[in-house]
Amino acid sequence: FEDESRRRRDDEAKRAANQQKKREALQRKRDEQQQEAERKMREEENRNKLENNPDIIKVQRELRHAFDLLDTNKDDKVDVNELWELMKKFGMKIKKPQVE
Repeated sequence: FEDESRRRRDDEAKRAANQQKKREALQRKRDEQQQEAERKMREEENRNKLENNPDIIKVQRELRHAFDLLDTNKDDKVDVNELWELMKKFGMKIKKPQVE
């Protein structure tokens, strides 16, 4: 009778420990989800600040203009030929294979 009583107490203790582990794991998951949601919210706030910043907008326009000057064939890429032409314009004496 004593062994059976001890076994029941042990089983109950194991069940209680397992339930506690499950609760802790669930809480960790909730905490991680909350942290991820907060991180995404901060990223969105930062993105909005940058997108609406007049200085950033000006720099973006200047960069796009400079890129457009390099992209002579207007394919939204600067290829080896375009880069080589730019380097020649700046007086660099470089052979095309060195650019590639």
